[in-house]
Amino acid sequence: MTTRIPMWIFSLLLCAGCGSSEKPLDLGEVKGTVTLDGQPLAKARVSFNPEKGPSSAAITDETGKYVLINKTGKPGAMVGNHKVEISTDLDGTNLPKNEKVPPQYNRATTLTATIVKGPNTVDFDLTSKATVPGRRNRP
Repeated sequence: MTTRIPMWIFSLLLCAGCGSSEKPLDLGEVKGTVTLDGQPLAKARVSFNPEKGPSSAAITDETGKYVLINKTGKPGAMVGNHKVEISTDLDGTNLPKNEKVPPQYNRATTLTATIVKGPNTVDFDLTSKATVPGRRNRP
């Protein structure tokens, strides 16, 4: 006795392996505000660099606000721990006249953030003379 499998079941089984084998990124939405010496820091690049996975970045607006976009083009940042860099040298010239932010916030960053699934607000209160970074991480 032979068992016949209906064609539609065979098609479903065949297509079960179809599609992308890439695992979707585990991203959390991230927004925040950057200030320097109590004033909004406009036109600064905010970069979140995770331990694993693609980085995320944004440019602050005139009020110092930012919303991260992942390198893949999706909104947010990888869930987990990040090193954060903030720089006003948008052209990467490394000229002191183009950088308002001290090195401990960019080239020699001490800034970190932990991103969770869902919405995250990560504000950075920077000081031009700081030796210890200021960061507020709110749910």
